[in-house]
Amino acid sequence: METKQIETPDSLSWYVEQFSPSKDSSKAAEHLVLIPSGEGDCYNLRKIATMLSNHFGYSVTTFDMPGFSRTTGPPEAVEEVTPRLLAKQVAALLDVLGIGTVSIWGSSSGGSTALGLLALCPERVRCAIIHEVPFDIPPFKEWQQQPDETIIANCQQMFKYGFIEEANSGREKWDALGEDYHKRLEKNYVTWIKNYPGHLEVAGQEYATPEILTRRPVFWTVGALSSKEIWGRNWEFAEKAGLKVNAEVLECLHFPHVTIPEKLVDWIRDCIEEVKDQRVSTTL
Repeated sequence: METKQIETPDSLSWYVEQFSPSKDSSKAAEHLVLIPSGEGDCYNLRKIATMLSNHFGYSVTTFDMPGFSRTTGPPEAVEEVTPRLLAKQVAALLDVLGIGTVSIWGSSSGGSTALGLLALCPERVRCAIIHEVPFDIPPFKEWQQQPDETIIANCQQMFKYGFIEEANSGREKWDALGEDYHKRLEKNYVTWIKNYPGHLEVAGQEYATPEILTRRPVFWTVGALSSKEIWGRNWEFAEKAGLKVNAEVLECLHFPHVTIPEKLVDWIRDCIEEVKDQRVSTTL
């Protein structure tokens, strides 16, 4: 793994982690980008990034999101966040890194970012692999008015008990990410609650159209342990675009990269290989 601090023209300073396959690989590596969800910190993606690189030979890039953990920038980088804003930011980073066409994986707002990239620059997306994209506005308006300490406490409870399943030793794996990681999340929770909910979901509906969703192959999952009542709009938008939501493939809730990493990397590999087999064009 190589870590970098990358400056982009939009005044962001990105913390980036890149994972390269073994140097004796005889084939050019597929490039895969892993986009963090609302907590914004890529550390919880490190295990699947390592597995995807070491076991399957992909070149993997991930990063902290703008305004989160070790990626810094001006206040407007996290004001009224939409899929378009996130996609523009990520595209600018990929430009500086010299990365062209990629496969993308993201859960939650990471999936929203993938939709933004499909809309904004589909020519650089080989496929999008998304999990539980938020479309309904959650009841966070009251939270946004609360003191930071209350927001942090509420999010700590929600992430551990709402996003992480008790099965799969999920909550033990969440705790095992360590003190440093969870300490970074305290600031991130406040940034997320005050800037993401509401704007992201409403705008996300505008990016989940059949025209956008069919620009490139989209592989869509909802966890088998998740509530269809909460994530039902995933089926609604997917069905309108003629896509399938696979609710049986990942036996988890919202963070498969934490709780079932081995099953998730197999799913990601299967999706990427299916696209390769189809020889999908990367031009429009």
